[in-house]
Order: sequence, then structure tokens, then C-alpha cells
Amino acid sequence: MEERISELENAMRVFERQFSCRLCCHDYSGKLQNVPLPHYHLNIYCTRLKEHREKLTELCMEFDRDQVQRRLMQQGMRPFFKCCHCGMREAVFPIAEEEKLYGVLFAGPFHMRRDADTLFSPRLPRYSVSEPLPELKRGEEEAFLAYGMLIASNLALGTRKVQRIPCSRKEMIEAFLELNLARPIGLPELAETLSLTPARASETVGKLFGKNFCTLLREKRLEQAKLLLRNSAFTTDSIARRCGFRDGAYFHRVFRKALGMPPARYRLQNRVGEA
Repeated sequence: MEERISELENAMRVFERQFSCRLCCHDYSGKLQNVPLPHYHLNIYCTRLKEHREKLTELCMEFDRDQVQRRLMQQGMRPFFKCCHCGMREAVFPIAEEEKLYGVLFAGPFHMRRDADTLFSPRLPRYSVSEPLPELKRGEEEAFLAYGMLIASNLALGTRKVQRIPCSRKEMIEAFLELNLARPIGLPELAETLSLTPARASETVGKLFGKNFCTLLREKRLEQAKLLLRNSAFTTDSIARRCGFRDGAYFHRVFRKALGMPPARYRLQNRVGEA
């Protein structure tokens, strides 16, 4: 299983490099939680626009949830292109088996093209990125769509496996942190989740992870912050808020102490390149 996931991840990275795009996965069924992809549009172009226009995130989710799903249900589980309210073109690959839709794999963004079969957002583009978007050449589209559907089909195979509900205390703690790291949480909330007293919860964390709760939470938040620094255009202050740090200055201190460099330098050295 580990080897197959590793091969799939490698295929995704090759796909992104070959076609100058980014992949993300929207989970409609709750069965794609372990897919090794962002569950929202995490690329430089989208995040740069959304940084100062919070309503764009809501519009994006509404379009992908309603219009995209409706198109798939009405016209069959076939890949197609859609153009969002920001004028970005993106491919839609259904993650489905036997006409049951589990989620969608998105690939893009690309420069807008007005094709007859493209699904356009009902809202006209009001914003656009200042730099040119990658262009998907017509001669590449056949290979692009075939490769994308192959990846989506492999993701659909994973839904056949019995979904594991966190059953051990270690799994419950990891799931709790993953779901709540952006909020101001503490040991009492974890203790309630585990049905333990705070003292017993603290002892349990120490035995299972070899560190205290605050250290474990800080490490999880830093991992998420590193992901956003590498892949998004969000400012460090915005990343601090999204990862549960109380403000940008505190985030800067914690990050520098943990990694030996400020967030800006880490981003410069590790940013995933865009075409």
C-alpha cells in the first residue's frame, strides 16, 4: 500500500510538471481524506487573488460544489473544462466508480479559452491575475485528459478499501489536531474528545508522542505553515492566522526558532515553481 501511494504521488508530480499546473481534490463523500493532495485550490494565482478578497473563496466553493457537480451528474462522468469567476480555465476529472461520484480532481489554472463545451461560471470575471497564466496547447489536450483520468481512476480505486475510523488514542489525537489546529485549542478540548481528565490526557500525549501537547500542536501548525509557504501566495500574517498562531510576529518567532530561518527565507528557498 505504501509503495502504491508513493507511485501515485510521483505520477501526480510528473503530471504537474509536464503540464505546468497544480492538482487539488474536492472530497464529496468523505472517502478521499487520505488523498495526498490539497483539498482546496492551493496555487500562486488563486491564492494571490483570494488573499485580499475573501468572498472569492466562497464563490469558488459554491461554483465547484453546485455547477460542477450538476454538470457531472447530468452529462455523465466525463472530464471537461470549466472557467471560474476569475477567468481561469481548469480541468475537471471525476473521481467516480459505476456512476457514483466520490469527488473531483481539478487541474490548472490555465489561460481562459472560450470553447463551446466549457462550463463557465454564471458570474462574469471581475478579477484577473496580473501575470500571464500557463497555456494548455490544443495538441496537448488529448494526453492531458487521458493522464488526468488515469490519476482520478486510481484515486477512485482507493474508495473500495474499508475506511478506517480513528480507533487508537494516537489516531484520535492526530485527527483532533488536524481538524482543529487553526482554532485556539488547548488540552481541555483534547481531554474532552478522549473522555479523559486534562491530567490523564497530558500523560497520554507524553507516552504516545514523547512530547507534551503544546509542543505537538506547535509542530503540526508549523507543518501546515510550511505547506502554505511553499505552495501559496498568502502573506505570512494570513498563514499565521490560517495555522492557529495568534499573530504574525509570534509566528515569525516560533518559525525562526524551529527552522533557523524566517518564514520569508524558507518560502524563497522552497517555493514550488509556477510556470
